[in-house]
Amino acid sequence: MVSARASDPLFSWIDTKGNIRPLVKQTAIKFINNILVSWGWRMSFGHSFRIGGVSYYLAQKVDPKIIQITG
Repeated sequence: MVSARASDPLFSWIDTKGNIRPLVKQTAIKFINNILVSWGWRMSFGHSFRIGGVSYYLAQKVDPKIIQITG
């Protein structure tokens, strides 16, 4: 796996064929849950990441409409 460039979507990488590949939610949650369960913690379902992301961007003074549009 090769890291993506700064201009590429967040949480993406360049595959062996040179294509930009996004990390989809299902894959990310599966990876995170495997770690959490191995540590004896409960699983996450992703909602806390969405709330955390919104809080972060609001604290950075990003226009709420932009946050809403990007989901």
